Parts: sequence; structure tokens; C-alpha cells
Amino acid sequence: MNRILLFLLPPALLCFGTVGYVLVEDWNWLDAFYMTVITISTVGYGEIHPLSESGQTFTVVLIFLSFGTFAYSVAALTRFVLEGGFSQSFRRFRMEHAIGQLSGHVIVCGLGRKGQAVCRQLHSHGVPFLVIEHQEATLAELQHLGYLQMQGNVTDDDFLRQGRIEHARSLIALLGNDAENVFLILSARQLNSDLDIIAWGSTPEMESKLRHAGANRVLSPFELGGFRVVHTLLRPNVVDFFQWALDCDNEDLALEQFEVPERATISNKTLSELELSSSLNILGLVRGEERFFNLTGSSQFEAGDILIVLGPRQELNRLGNILAA
Repeated sequence: MNRILLFLLPPALLCFGTVGYVLVEDWNWLDAFYMTVITISTVGYGEIHPLSESGQTFTVVLIFLSFGTFAYSVAALTRFVLEGGFSQSFRRFRMEHAIGQLSGHVIVCGLGRKGQAVCRQLHSHGVPFLVIEHQEATLAELQHLGYLQMQGNVTDDDFLRQGRIEHARSLIALLGNDAENVFLILSARQLNSDLDIIAWGSTPEMESKLRHAGANRVLSPFELGGFRVVHTLLRPNVVDFFQWALDCDNEDLALEQFEVPERATISNKTLSELELSSSLNILGLVRGEERFFNLTGSSQFEAGDILIVLGPRQELNRLGNILAA
């Protein structure tokens, strides 16, 4: 409100003075405007026409108003600067511009403990993402991390459009309760039919409902936690190995998935024809609902296949470039 007054008061005072001189002294608009400017600015050029008693009284009122307006404007501007108003406005402008350029990004809805953990992982993997949270205080606490963020109601279609959901690759629903997640997924699926939606369900019973609403995958915290605990107990080295391979900072060995695009150079070619680096191991292949492992040299690749590959990150990057060619 103070910023609005800061910008509205000076032109309002100019209009008041100009109209006042036109009505009181019957001057033309240019003379009235000029007299208002030299009176407010106190340059001391003198009166352009002799003033009547009414005109003199109006001038005194205008001078006092200009002093009050000037004092208020200086105080408001000083407070705005001291409170970081300029930096906040510039930061907001840069963020809105960056959000407007987003494409192929992930939308994270909800910034609780789960949402913060998801954002840390996305950030470490270099995946572009946008955080949407309805609590302003929560966003303010994490502002120093530099995440692209929006504050508002994610179940509002127009708000989701502001987050460029039509251009997003994925949405992660991590709202406070299942009902909100269901409504969010319904809205998101309607706005982008190709969107990959991952939802967090509080109970295993909610999985079918969230999938029916349009989620591609549903994760249950209790089932996921139990799965991890038991496998850590029974196969600790296997768990540690795959966690190490999935660590984005690990350059020695990484586990990645690649999709064979349409018209890719490896489409309809066999594994032996690709002459891949011996350091790469294709662990498996996903084709629709089917999964294959123990691939041989005669195994042929098709467009749309998903390759699960283990190897040095540098060689994996080369394979990605081959697929993109």
C-alpha cells in the first residue's frame, strides 16, 4: 500500500494544483500546470500572473500539501530501501521472467519435509523445477536456496497455467492430504494430458484413487520406508551399491535410463552393431509392459525402448549424444 501511495501522490498533487488554478484563477491548462510545478518544486521563479486573494490562499494550501507529500515520499522511499524493497522487486522480476521461460521442467507442489527433500535431489541432479506452495512463510525460509517458486493455490487452473504446466514434463503432488492431491491431479491431467504425474499417498489404499485421478506413479511413505529398511537389512551391500551408482556426484559409475527416440541412429539396430564402449553394461530393456535382461549381441532396439545402462558417467553422456543424433 505504501508503495502505491509513493507513486500516486506526486501525480495526484500535480492534478490537484493544475485543476485548482484553472478553477480559482480561470487560467489556461498550461499556465495552471506550470504554476503548479514551480510552486511544488519551490524554484522561486515567481508568479506567471498576479494572484487573487483566493489564488494566494490556494497557493499556500498547495505548498503545505507539497511539503507533506514530499516528507511522506522520502520516508516511504527510505523505508522501502532499508527493508530491501528494491532487491526484492528485482528478485521477483527475475524470477517471474525465469518462470516464463520454463519448458520441460518439473512442478513440485508442496514444500513440506518431503517437498524439500525432493527439491534438494532435483537441484543436485540439475533438473529444472518450479516449487508451488500456498504458505508464504515456508517459501520465505527457503528463498536463499534460489529455487524458482510461486506462492498460491495449486488447485487453481489459472495458477497452474502461470507455472507453465502445458510445457512441463512432470508434476509431483506432495500436498498436505490425499483429497487435495486428488483434486490437483485431476486439474493437472486436464491441462496437460502428457504430463508425468507422481503422487505421494498417505496410505496404500489411496493408490488406486490417485491412479484413477490420473497419477502415473504413486508412492506410499510407509511401504517405501519398509521396503528400504528390509532390503538394507537383508542386502545392505546391494542397497549401498545402487545408492552409490545413483549418486549424481559419482563420476566413476552411474546408473541411467535412456529412451530410444523416433528415427534414432540405433533404432532397428542390434546391440553388436552399436559397438558401444566395453565399460557400458546394458542391464535391461523396457518395451511397453515387457522387461528384458541378459541382452545378447543380436538383441534389436526399437523406437520407444527404455535402456537401463550402468557405466562411467562420461560414457553414459556419449551414449546420450548418440541417441539424440
